Amino acid sequence: MSDYDDKEKSLSDSAPFELFEFVGTYRNYFMTSDNLAHTFNGSVYNPVPGLKRGGLKVGTHEDDSVDITIEVPITEQIVKDYAFQTTPPSLALTIYRLQRDATSFVPYWKGPIASITVNDEFATFRIPSKFGSILQGNIPNVYVQPPCNNVLFDELCKVSRVANSLDTQVTAIEGRNISIPSLGAFPNGWFIGGEIAIPARNERRMIVNQSGTVLTVNYEFSRIAVGTSIQVTAGCDHSYSGANGCPKFTNQRNFGGCPFVPGESNNVFVTGVK
Repeated sequence: MSDYDDKEKSLSDSAPFELFEFVGTYRNYFMTSDNLAHTFNGSVYNPVPGLKRGGLKVGTHEDDSVDITIEVPITEQIVKDYAFQTTPPSLALTIYRLQRDATSFVPYWKGPIASITVNDEFATFRIPSKFGSILQGNIPNVYVQPPCNNVLFDELCKVSRVANSLDTQVTAIEGRNISIPSLGAFPNGWFIGGEIAIPARNERRMIVNQSGTVLTVNYEFSRIAVGTSIQVTAGCDHSYSGANGCPKFTNQRNFGGCPFVPGESNNVFVTGVK
């Protein structure tokens, strides 16, 4: 039995802490739940006040795996780098569990980040187990539904991102509202569901509303000012015939949904037979 096991089972001498190693496309991030910094495998893991790990959660029949959640304060760089992108780059987490003054450790968890949600204080990272993600990795996630299953600009959608993006500059900022006069030639709502990117920092935000030349993003940029160079990309509501769906890209031939499937309003299993 290792010294870790001895301490883990001790009622009086147990002093566990965990190290969180995030390996990402942009950079790697090293955090600990302890109030002291730790050097482990050549990397320094610094304390992050407010860092929390949820318990293990067993999936349902729709998601037959086990996952775990990690809460990270929104002020951390990892949140700024990954949480506000419409298509976040790859990010994976390994959790090591240690005991104070023990030389051995346990690799507690390993898996890719499956989703990131944000509130006013924290970003929540959901991580399925490595085994669960392998089981799910090659199964297409396609539903029989009216909205399109494709991701805008992917290989199935075939719409060009380059042709639907505009390089421009910010002229005014008020909280989450960003004024861009050069958008005046576009219809209202054209950019809803799209994104504003700052290419110099690879920082992105989703556009949740458009009122003329003023775009509202889902969360404020960490650093943005009048004159900042940005790239604005159109959005899509994934509808077959809506003004902000396939028709605006002249792309109904590549629509990936089932537009004529009955909705709840005329579904007898919901409304009953009349």
